[in-house]
Parts: sequence; C-alpha cells; structure tokens
Amino acid sequence: MDMNKAVFLDRDGVINEIVFHEDVEVLDSPFNTQQVRILEGVFAAIATFNQLGYKVLVMTNQPGAAKGKMSLARIDEVNQHIVSLASKSGAQIDQVYCCPH
Repeated sequence: MDMNKAVFLDRDGVINEIVFHEDVEVLDSPFNTQQVRILEGVFAAIATFNQLGYKVLVMTNQPGAAKGKMSLARIDEVNQHIVSLASKSGAQIDQVYCCPH
C-alpha cells in the first residue's frame, strides 16, 4: 500500500507570531499581511519536511471572522501571503485549512 506522509502545523504561534492589537488590547492573529511576522527557522523546518517527502498542511482556527474582526477574504489573503513567503524561502505549504468559528 502506497501511503502519503503528512505533517500538520497550526498557523498562529507556530508559523507566525501572534500579534498584540493595541487598539483592543488583545493577543490575536494577524489581521492583515503587514502584521505577519514569520517565526525564526520555520521555513527551514518546512523545507526539511518537504525534502523528507512529507506534505505540509496548515490548520488554523480564526474566530475573528465569527466575531466580525476580519472577513473570510482577509483571512484567505493572510494565509496566501504566508504560503507565498514560504515558497520564496524554498519551502512548500501544500494546503491551508481554516475554521472560521
């Protein structure tokens, strides 16, 4: 039987920094691409998973959508920005799954 290998990573706090939003005094996800800060060594680790034949899947829950803090389109924009940054660094994120609860 041929099986695919995969690694599942959370997004916020694993791939990117969690952001302190001063206006509402809360730690939360980045609300836009300008707030995305990638944690040191993450893309190198993802590239290693790629080289070992693992698919890299990112899972993220984004309650900000349900609370009206950001739109689903904005969440997708942030996700795609992270995928693009990874690609430019030689790392491949195969898929991002988001739960907007």
